[in-house]
Formats: sequence, structure tokens, C-alpha cells
Amino acid sequence: MEIIMRKLSDTREKRAKLNIVVSLGCQMLSLLCGLCVPRLMIGYFGSEAYGATASIAQFLAYITLLEGGIGGVARAALYKPLAEQNTQVISEIVGEIRHFFRIVGYIFAAYVLILACSFKNISNIECFDWFSTFLLVIVISISTFAQYFIGISYSVLIQAAQRTYVTNLINISTTVLNTLMIVVLIYLNSNLIIVKLASSCVFVLRPILMWIYVRRNFRLTKCD
Repeated sequence: MEIIMRKLSDTREKRAKLNIVVSLGCQMLSLLCGLCVPRLMIGYFGSEAYGATASIAQFLAYITLLEGGIGGVARAALYKPLAEQNTQVISEIVGEIRHFFRIVGYIFAAYVLILACSFKNISNIECFDWFSTFLLVIVISISTFAQYFIGISYSVLIQAAQRTYVTNLINISTTVLNTLMIVVLIYLNSNLIIVKLASSCVFVLRPILMWIYVRRNFRLTKCD
């Protein structure tokens, strides 16, 4: 029993160190990408167009108020069954998390539709017509919608299992890929809606990769 506990302690310590190292690396790369992307977007599309995308992203971020801290509560609830390797309880908790966030996802979809229809009027943007702003809101919301329907429940599970390095690696990989995608599309003279659509599609990879990781590394009774 003592040997098993010692091995578990060593595993946790290694994961903690790996989490710290990967987190620092991800922050540095995120900072570099965060400096490059706005400069490219403003230089090519103009400050008003870039400001519109930033405003839309800010409006969409308000939906996180509906989460109500459920992620932290869910992580805490998962610690014990993960330590005991109780697959049944883990599956039930993940299922409840997934159900909750899918409800938030439906509310988010309705909110996106309202925002898409009204953003032109509330923003007074001159560089886009109503239809362009409508499409812009829709394409920017795609990745968040996928996150609520696929990714968040699995992200909570991965973090509760002290494997934050996995989500960090997925996040930074998609961030770098997104930066490269934007550079290529701007070089090809693509319009802003195409660029943001490609960007959203890249970020949809995040929940998909988390889903794949959970399927391969956790024996959940149901993982859809």
C-alpha cells in the first residue's frame, strides 16, 4: 500500500511540474501570437473592422456569466472518483456537466442570433452592411458554440485529472495554427469574413481534440 501511495505521489509531482513548464511555454507563445495577429488584422483590414471583431468577441464573452462557476464545482466533485478510479461516478458527473453546458449552448445560440441581427444598429459600424455584420457574428461564434456542445465537459475532466498540460498544448497548437492561417489568408487577399471563418474552424479543433483524448485515456461509460 505504501509503495502504491508513493507511486501516486510521484505521478502527481511529475504532472504538476509538467503542467508548470507547459503553461509557461504556452503563455510565451500566446503572447507572441497575441502581438502578431492584431497588428496583421489592423494593418490589412483597418482599425474599424478589427474593432468590430473585437467588440463581437466581447459581446459573446458575456455568455460566460451563465456558467455560474459550475466548472470549479465540477472539478472538485471529480477529484475523489478520479483518485478511486470509479469510472461509473466519473461518467455520471461528466454527463451532468455535458448536459448543463449544452443547455447553456442552446441559450448561447439564441443570444448569437439576437446579437447578429442587432449588432449593426448598436455598433454604428460604417465599413460593413447589415448582412456582413450578421455573418461576422455567426462565424465568430462557431468555436464558442462547439466548446459548449463538445469541449467544456472534457476540459473539466482533463483538468481535474491534473493533466492541464494537455489542454494547454491543445490551446497553444491551435493558437499557432490560427496565426499561420491568418497570415496565409491575408497574403491571399481574403476578406475578413473568410479569415474569421477559418479562424473559428481552427478553434473548433480544440473541443474535438479534447474529446479524442478523453475517449483514448478515460474509460467513460458514455463519451459522445
